[in-house]
Amino acid sequence: MEPDPWFEAVKNYQKDKVYTGKVVKITPAGALVNFDDEIYGLCHISQFNDDFEQLKQKLEPNQNYKFSVLDIDDRDKKLMLGFAGKI
Repeated sequence: MEPDPWFEAVKNYQKDKVYTGKVVKITPAGALVNFDDEIYGLCHISQFNDDFEQLKQKLEPNQNYKFSVLDIDDRDKKLMLGFAGKI
């Protein structure tokens, strides 16, 4: 059995570090962010004071922003993110 590529790719990411990612979708739960082919994360709506309008004003789909890694969820294969600003 080959190892899951997510576990290999996530080795490049560390908690409390900042990385550049592309917003791929904005939902009422937050922004889905892609870092590479295998790594996705969620910047939760709570990062924007639980205000969906504020989230939509600060982030646009298909644009790159800086995000800090708050936690790494190996079970669901995603990163929990904090908004760290524009590039």
